[in-house]
Amino acid sequence: MLLVITRPDAADGVEKENAADSHDAYNSPRLRRRLILKSLKDRYGDISTVEHPPSAEDDLSPYSTVHDQGLLDFLSTAWGKWLDLGEDGRDINASSQQAGGDDADSIPGLIPINFALPRNSRERPGNSVYGEIAYYCTDMCTPIVSSLMNELQWDGAVVKMAVERALAAPASASTGEDSVGQHVRASYAITTHPGHHAARDSYGGYCYVNHAARAAREMQNLIGEGTKVAILDVDYHVGNGTAAIFYTDPNIWVCSLHCDPDFDYPFTSGFADQIGEGNGWGSTMHMPLPP
Repeated sequence: MLLVITRPDAADGVEKENAADSHDAYNSPRLRRRLILKSLKDRYGDISTVEHPPSAEDDLSPYSTVHDQGLLDFLSTAWGKWLDLGEDGRDINASSQQAGGDDADSIPGLIPINFALPRNSRERPGNSVYGEIAYYCTDMCTPIVSSLMNELQWDGAVVKMAVERALAAPASASTGEDSVGQHVRASYAITTHPGHHAARDSYGGYCYVNHAARAAREMQNLIGEGTKVAILDVDYHVGNGTAAIFYTDPNIWVCSLHCDPDFDYPFTSGFADQIGEGNGWGSTMHMPLPP
């Protein structure tokens, strides 16, 4: 049986989610979540069941196992700081084209004006929201919007529940079946936002926090220290954030099948000769394919 874990329908309904999606013509994560769920129900309804976490997580602290605390603090406070600047204080160059959603429909999302150079060790976030986003964000297409924190907290609850349900002992030891009499073969987490481009101290590519990386760490915590976990990433773009987080980790094997970065995003990572380093040498496998 396929066990599907996703958040319950947003309290404000589809109309509000569509408004939140309107800030980007190319990325509609809330619509995508609903379409994936519908497709699974239509195609595998007879062998799948859907469950929801009872509530969102309180904050982003569970992601501290794979992310820098500074990044998590920024994501948690950025919208409030952006809001507090007021209409006159918000730089138009840091404004996404469309509205941020929620009850602040007239307020655009926050994007970087400039970017810190990672090869310059003197760079730091600074105290302004402009300096923070310049330091942590890698592009101009992953805006901070009003609904983001609530969505990420629901995503965290989905990931946690999916891992726990996947690793839970069967309800019936004699049959290996779950509580509804069906053997759970896979636990499928449908989050609102993707995550594989988010690295330890950066986000971008529509990804804010790395769900796969957190899931791998939670599996290790639940099974036992030193447990080896494999992550298979099949996507048009490389899971560069996931690979970066575990690049020196010998216990997490990351394999990514993706378009050759010489042809497409992220352009600087995902090459076949990037195989890990230090203790993690050989634990990364990039398989770039022709576009």
